[in-house]
Amino acid sequence: MAKYITRRWENYINHQKYSECQLVTALNAYYYLTGKQYCKPFSDEYEELVDLCAARHGSAIFINKIHKKLNLEITEKHKFIEGFFYDDDMNRKNTKLPLPINAVIHHRLTGFHSVLIVDHIVKCDAVRVANFRYETRNGWIFIDDLKLYASPCFSGDDGINSKGKKWNFRLYKLKNGISDE
Repeated sequence: MAKYITRRWENYINHQKYSECQLVTALNAYYYLTGKQYCKPFSDEYEELVDLCAARHGSAIFINKIHKKLNLEITEKHKFIEGFFYDDDMNRKNTKLPLPINAVIHHRLTGFHSVLIVDHIVKCDAVRVANFRYETRNGWIFIDDLKLYASPCFSGDDGINSKGKKWNFRLYKLKNGISDE
């Protein structure tokens, strides 16, 4: 039986200093899966992680180093969020989203941005999104509204517009471990 991990909204990182949204997403995924913050936001250790993934003046081109350090792996990738609800034959497989899900979005004020879906209410089909303060109320947004921000450029295994399977949404899990759900 999996133990229950308490996750408090105020412990998610919901702002950033540089271009480190992918780092923030990975740190939030780590918190979601373990219930522990890896480091305090904007601490010396955080600044080292910013440099490790090259996000201070860029776009976290070495995010895989962060995934390895945090023991994170991506287990499922989909072009559209509906991919988590249906299998390849369009049979319904889930009613609730598996979490946490990284979403690549595009906003007129921030451009391309990485956020993390950390909660889903099935009844009204709303999700709570960490590090997306525009267009949300305390992190909450309806899935249909979130889809309006889905990136028009699909990412692949090694970046925007790369060859291979395309995705905008990807599911995080711990390597060699299971989350509480």
